[in-house]
Parts: sequence; C-alpha cells; structure tokens
Amino acid sequence: MDLLRHQVMRFQYPSPYSQSQQVKIDPKFKVRPFVLLLRLLLDPDLERKLTHDDVALIVIFHGTGDSAADAVRVATLIKEFRSSGIDEAQFLADHCKESDTFAKARARFKDIANTVFNWLEVTGVVEREKGAVFVSEGGAATAQALLDQYSSLPLLRNAEETERFQRSYGLPPWKQKDTRNLAATPSLSRAEFVFRQVNTVITRWAQSELLIEGATPEIVARLVTETQFEHQEVETAAKQILGTDRTLETYLYNYQALVYSQKRDAPRVFEQATAEILRQVFGLEAVCVGQSGREPDVVVTQPNEWRGIIDTKAYSGEYTLPSSHDRAMREYVERYSATPGETLRFWAFIAGAISRGAGAKATSLSSQTGIPGVVVGMLAWLQLIRLGQEKRVDGEQLADYLSKGGELTVADLSQ
Repeated sequence: MDLLRHQVMRFQYPSPYSQSQQVKIDPKFKVRPFVLLLRLLLDPDLERKLTHDDVALIVIFHGTGDSAADAVRVATLIKEFRSSGIDEAQFLADHCKESDTFAKARARFKDIANTVFNWLEVTGVVEREKGAVFVSEGGAATAQALLDQYSSLPLLRNAEETERFQRSYGLPPWKQKDTRNLAATPSLSRAEFVFRQVNTVITRWAQSELLIEGATPEIVARLVTETQFEHQEVETAAKQILGTDRTLETYLYNYQALVYSQKRDAPRVFEQATAEILRQVFGLEAVCVGQSGREPDVVVTQPNEWRGIIDTKAYSGEYTLPSSHDRAMREYVERYSATPGETLRFWAFIAGAISRGAGAKATSLSSQTGIPGVVVGMLAWLQLIRLGQEKRVDGEQLADYLSKGGELTVADLSQ
C-alpha cells in the first residue's frame, strides 16, 4: 500500500502517457494532480470537501499546477462555481466537441472525476459520500504530512523518454536513485503498461464486486472509462486477468471480513453479498427480503422446483443458534411451507464461527419443523463457494448440502 500511495502522489503531467498520441494533454499542465487535490481538500474555505462537479468542471481544466498559489487560484474558481454555477455555453465552447451537449460532457468529465476519487482513496486520508470526497476524521494531519513530503519534490524529468521516466517514477519511497542495471532487461511495453493499470483497477473492484463472469462488454466499457485507454487494448488485458479465479479470492477475503466488521451497514452488505453469490456462483434466484419485516434475510429459489430460506449472521464470536433465532426460523418455516409456490426444501444460518452446541440445536430444529436445515460457518461456506465456482457443486448439490441437518463442515464437503 505504501508503494501504491507513493506512486499516486508522484503521478504527474507531463508524462509519457500525457504526451502519447491517444491523450495529448496540453503542455501547460505541469502538475501532480493528487498534490493539488490534497491542498484543495485541506482548504477550510472549501469545507475540506470536493464534489464530482468541482473536479469535473473546474479542477480538470484549471488545475495546471500544484503549488500553494495554484491551489488558491483553483479554490477561488471552485467557490465561484459553487456560488453562481457555470456558463454552460462558454464551457462547451472552451472544452468540448461540437457534438456535445452540456449534460453529455458533464457526465463524461464526472466519470473522470470519479476515477480521480478512486485513486485518491489510496492515500488513506479521505472518505467518500455520494458525489463527493472529504478528509476523514483524524486524517488531516496525515494529509498534511503527505503534502509536505511530496510538494517539496521536483517534477520528474524526461517525460518524452518512456524508459528513463518510468525508472524514476517506479522508485519506491525509500530510494532516491535507480541503481538497477537494466541493460539486459526489455523496457515495459505499451501492452504491459496497460495490463498493469487494468489489473490494479480490477483488483480494487474485486474487493466489493463478484467479477466471475469474465471480461463482459459492460466490464470492459467501465474499464475503458476508468483507465482512459483504448477499448481493444483494455479488452485484451481484461480477458487475461479475468480468466483466473484470483478475483473470487479477493472478493471472498472482503466478504468474510464483513462478519467481523464494526460498520453499521455490515450486516446488510453481508446479506446482499450472500444473495449475489447464490445468483452468480450457483445460478439460483436469490432475493433479500429481511428488511421488509419479520422475514428471513434471503430467499433462494430454483424456479419451479424448490426454495430455501437463509439467515446471515454478521457478528463476531461463535454462533450459538440462540432461542430467539430458533423461534424466528420456526415462524419462517411455518409460513413459507404454507405459502404457494416452490416447495420449501431447507433453511440455513450462515455465520462466522459455529459453537460446539449449535449443530445439535440445528438437528433438533430440523426434526421439530419437519424441514431440514443447517448452521454453517465461514470456513465451510467459503469452501462451498469455491467448489461452486469450479463447477464441482451446482445449485442442486448446494441444496443437498444445506438440507443435511446439523452443522455443515469442511469435512462434509470432501465426502
């Protein structure tokens, strides 16, 4: 993370990228964008916040430098924009194509601003809200330290020489000079550079998205918007990266962490992510209904065949299947058994870790309700997901496992 943050803070124009035929950024831009953005975010007159529109309509076009004076100049323009709006006709004349409408141009530049905010998060000093980014609570001191460190550095030279520039840009923060002997090492090709950038974006997305359908047209289009590279080269890189199961593991790492998260919305996110896994990995229909009253968290269905009900328990500690959950599940089973539609086949509790006595309680609950069900902890549940991704367990087999009764364990999955 330190190395990635270092590279974000040192990112600059001019660079080989900004001077390439596809990009051609105006040479008047001599700026480290993220140094400028930190200066603006630390400006109390801007409420320590920047919106998508601030960046899309002002900073992108007027942020030509990153000095303190540049920040004051750009901050003044932002304050004027926030107070009086913008002359749309003049904006179109100055910055847009003839075929553009203001709405179309604004949306395009807001996509760029969103990409900027995504990279700005790497600094670790900001938080996001809808349409804006702001300095996190307690992050101002770290932001100032980053600003002091990187604003004192000169811009990298040799932007017209890709290899020399990349050797300087690629230095880790603890080194001042590149002493490597690269005479026998081939320089980084355009395709390799694109691959690395696309891989970085996909890795970040995979923390919160289940990217197991491969390089779909929708994913490629998003990557093009995010990276600003050509469609064909992005598609080639995406197909290479998304042809592996690494993104599943990244997603599952963050999915598992939700069980122990202290964030207020973690239980809801865990519930939604579980439904998404059931849909994408096992090809089932899954709907979150837990927010609508006394309902299970997720109803999963194999259309015209069966359905199951699942409660997700995102909290730390061993899950004991307490009496309140037992009573609630009895109500769910009774109601869904009597509701027209697919036959209720199973129920399940998915939790972080399962206590020694919870399996016996689940066996008793299965016997008393007449519908089998299980408690399943994260180790077994994650292994079941991996087996599903490998096509070794399908939706029907998943239902068999969740109809086992008692506790579903990793050992059960190896039989």
